[in-house]
Amino acid sequence: MICGTPKTKIEMKYEELIARQEINESFLSDHELRYFEDEKIAKIKQEAEFDEEEDPTSIRHTTVELDDMWNAEYIAFKPSSRITVADKEENLKSLSRKLDRKLILVTKQKFKKMHWILPQELHNEGESLRETAERALVSRCGGTLRACFLGNAPCGFTQYIYEQNKNFTGAKVFFFKAQYQGGQVKLPSEPDTDYMWITKDEFRNYLQQDYRRTIKRFILDC
Repeated sequence: MICGTPKTKIEMKYEELIARQEINESFLSDHELRYFEDEKIAKIKQEAEFDEEEDPTSIRHTTVELDDMWNAEYIAFKPSSRITVADKEENLKSLSRKLDRKLILVTKQKFKKMHWILPQELHNEGESLRETAERALVSRCGGTLRACFLGNAPCGFTQYIYEQNKNFTGAKVFFFKAQYQGGQVKLPSEPDTDYMWITKDEFRNYLQQDYRRTIKRFILDC
């Protein structure tokens, strides 16, 4: 299945411009050249006597016939709606929603109180930042969820200042990008944990403002 976002006005104008330019400047395609070949074959058939059973061109479809068949297929084609059952039911745990938008996985985790954030874990000594990110995904979303991490360097970070902690002044959180490959989310056996697949525009309904402002810098909605 292929699903694209609706074209903007400037995209439609650009598409029309490119189409006109291709018509004016492009060479004839193989299909267009068949028109001239069909005309030659038809002229030969009218002027000469030949046996149609021995003529290999008699069994091929003409360009006009091909055009008619393809136009019939095009008229019969009905594109599916972008609005799915998951959209109608507002099922935020389903990937079958917002088909023309990028969905981002967020989990509910406890930091003094519950917050919606990207899957997160503490860094263990001796492991790389990417290894921590991979472990965070498994520990927070289960081993059946498959994802491809993009690169070994973080795509962004944020930092916190501890106001009432004498042992630590603060902490940094590094973010890695990963693309969904398959599988289902399986939450850890902790109370009140949860997950959602939401769009960038839906961040404001669930994520805290400072956190939302940070991750919006490196999450592109395209």
